[in-house]
Amino acid sequence: MNAPASPPTINPNRCLHCDSDVPFDSQAPTSGVYPCPRCAFALWCFRQPDGLHVFQKDVADKTIAIVAKQLEVPAEQITPFATFDELGADSLAVVETTMELETAFDVTFPEDEDQPPQTVGEAIRLVEQCLAKKKR
Repeated sequence: MNAPASPPTINPNRCLHCDSDVPFDSQAPTSGVYPCPRCAFALWCFRQPDGLHVFQKDVADKTIAIVAKQLEVPAEQITPFATFDELGADSLAVVETTMELETAFDVTFPEDEDQPPQTVGEAIRLVEQCLAKKKR
């Protein structure tokens, strides 16, 4: 019996569009939208104490729009580091939101996930992982 294929690991400083590390130096960027230095694809960057976190802007924007609609929270209040609990979501709302993300992005999240995403950023990463796997 073959083990199920696990989703690819996403490096938080990797552009999924051109599949390369994002070689930002330590002085730039701060938080904001920047083009990938290699392919110019729009990346959404957040500088945190643990380092720079890079998300595909289009995936992040669409994920945040879906989360905002599902949870009836203004999109401006949602960051990748916001927890679903902070946004007022109970466990059913999180499951419904993840199902809506699967539909909107035409992906299927791995069934072997121990628990649904806890933060919006985890949801964005999960979508990015599934899209990267689908791309291969």
